[in-house]
Amino acid sequence: MRSSPWILGPRADASFILGGVGISAAMALAGLLGGAGTIAWLFLLFQAGFNLPHYFQTLTLTYLDPEVRRRERRRLALLGAVSLLLPLGALLAPSPMPLRLLTTITLVWGFWHILQQSWGLAAIYLRRGGSDAHWGRRWARAALTLGCLWPLAWRISRGTLGYATGGLAQQSMLPPLPIAVAHAGAAAAVCASLGYAGWLALRFWKRQPAAPLAALLIALTVVQFWVGMIFIDNFVLAIVFLTSWHALQYLALVYQVQRGRSASAEPSWWARLASTEEVWYFAAAVGFALVAAGIADSLPRPWGDAVYLPLLMAHYLNDGWLWKRKANPDVVGWLAATA
Repeated sequence: MRSSPWILGPRADASFILGGVGISAAMALAGLLGGAGTIAWLFLLFQAGFNLPHYFQTLTLTYLDPEVRRRERRRLALLGAVSLLLPLGALLAPSPMPLRLLTTITLVWGFWHILQQSWGLAAIYLRRGGSDAHWGRRWARAALTLGCLWPLAWRISRGTLGYATGGLAQQSMLPPLPIAVAHAGAAAAVCASLGYAGWLALRFWKRQPAAPLAALLIALTVVQFWVGMIFIDNFVLAIVFLTSWHALQYLALVYQVQRGRSASAEPSWWARLASTEEVWYFAAAVGFALVAAGIADSLPRPWGDAVYLPLLMAHYLNDGWLWKRKANPDVVGWLAATA
């Protein structure tokens, strides 16, 4: 029997993995209409309700999971040391240059991180939709990657990549790209999009599976990058718009992973909590986020980054390992349970 084309199920996918972009759009619209004061409150809501809770979820699958700590002790220790010592070293350096370099890296890394998550979800949709063919994957990935990198290149060409609010700041040191490079990126994105559209049309014409959910996710992600990078001038608001949907996808996916793990022989405390009452599971994540955001915003800049950057780097580094099927075979079982 053919597996379900959905990742979590029709309702959850429509609400979070695909439809969650609507919440990002609503927050961006509120910021555009409300002005600077509203944007400051939206950023706090974003940190406490979306961004920091999804960092916390990575901790529940790694450092706060006894089985993972036993199995991956060295890996977790190494990544934890890097996540903690690198930001603290940059903050304590006599020159501001190391911190500016680190925030530039994490800023650009964040967009790649969002892009990689979108590709991971799109690849699952392709596989479950029965169109995981070689050329289908190539055209889909090219359309997503180039479609998102072009607006990022356009933003870098304007030299407006960076933000500072509360105790946090991420300012890019990247020199503005020549506008010709941005135009070349636009041409490449258009070619990739047309190639993927042609592949989809050919599949429909031959009445072969075309995985429309993957195409929809790719289109939504590319449009979101275009709007966030090109049409939203305020970069704090652009961050909120680009990352809230990403965090919602992650919140929903990891919650389902934890529920699936609750049936194992020795489920973690977080898995047991997810299987009993979802409100308490998310309350724990939001409670952690409120404490972290409160401490970071109460510290003068740049010392808020002493809270934010270690959590950010721990999320990027551990998450990059966590969802790689070759490095973590458990992921196959977690995703198969929702098929």
